[in-house]
Amino acid sequence: MAVTPRLRTGEILSSGTQLGAIMLFDDTLPYSTPGNEGGWGAPNLETTDITKTEYILTDPDGNETIIEDEEQVLPNVTDIGFKITADMLGLSKITPGVWTIKYKLTHAGGELCTIGYFLMYEEMLCCLDKLAVKFNPSKPLSEADREIFDLRANLCTAQKNAALGQYTVAQEIIDFLNSQTGCHCV
Repeated sequence: MAVTPRLRTGEILSSGTQLGAIMLFDDTLPYSTPGNEGGWGAPNLETTDITKTEYILTDPDGNETIIEDEEQVLPNVTDIGFKITADMLGLSKITPGVWTIKYKLTHAGGELCTIGYFLMYEEMLCCLDKLAVKFNPSKPLSEADREIFDLRANLCTAQKNAALGQYTVAQEIIDFLNSQTGCHCV
């Protein structure tokens, strides 16, 4: 049997001077049978067998950045995450949309790798929520209110498409929303 690395992602929303971040967690978990034969530990590799960890991130525009985890935060089985900030990616903020994340682990016998996709949408949600705050439920919906709710429904559709693995469709919806809103939560 061999380790089958799994990566879990999360998003930290921009606030104040913080420009948002992507959190990465090793979700491989310890070896167990039956159930997690691809986990860390005997008879598979231990997390301590990993000599180098890299994350290769591709943003929604196709730009690739390689980040080496010099402190070897991942892999682990303790649910401690690795935080990737906009600065680390050479960006002023993390772009909403579908990101590709390659989790590459090097050990004495070779490499392990897994590729995942992650929809960054919290900033877009914040933007739409700020627009919706102007909504007054005691008055009839204006055309502008209807447009905001339609945009929010589109964001839900993007989330659903991403959850179903339809990342191209999710990105097309995010591109449409970006073209319609033009606001940011920073």
